[in-house]
Amino acid sequence: MEKISSVISTTLTTGFGYARISALTETLLERYGVNTMVLIITAILVVLSVLLSSLALIEFQGYVDMLGIGISFSAPSILVPPPAKLILSMFARLKKTEAELRMRNIELEKTLGQVKTLSGLLPICCSCKKIRDDEGYWNEIEQYISDHSDLQLSHGICPECVGHLYPELYPELQDQDT
Repeated sequence: MEKISSVISTTLTTGFGYARISALTETLLERYGVNTMVLIITAILVVLSVLLSSLALIEFQGYVDMLGIGISFSAPSILVPPPAKLILSMFARLKKTEAELRMRNIELEKTLGQVKTLSGLLPICCSCKKIRDDEGYWNEIEQYISDHSDLQLSHGICPECVGHLYPELYPELQDQDT
């Protein structure tokens, strides 16, 4: 209740604006829901309609008749709920979607901050396979990849290199090469 009264008092003291009306509507929707808000709006408009109609009837006829009161009561009761519910439902969905988008943007920004990619041309030595960095220094490929990405390299040896480096241990690989 404190949040609602603070929003209302701030709105009344500083004036109405889209941001203030939006905040008040959001607070009331969170607290009461769409259907209750439609009833509240309809009741307010019925009371205003009856008051204005009564004042108009007194001014022009000099008395208040039941037909005028009936019309001023039934017209807002019939006409207000469908568009009010539609507008409040759209407002509630808009706020929910906005909150979801904010959360999604936060997740995407967090993910984007974690992404490190290598792109562009990468000068590599034809002989030793060292890579030249932006400052002109030549680095081992393992070190360069570790420094410029989130990859951690591990070393192994492929079957072709095993056959070339250790022919006595794997003679069957030598036979396949010839």
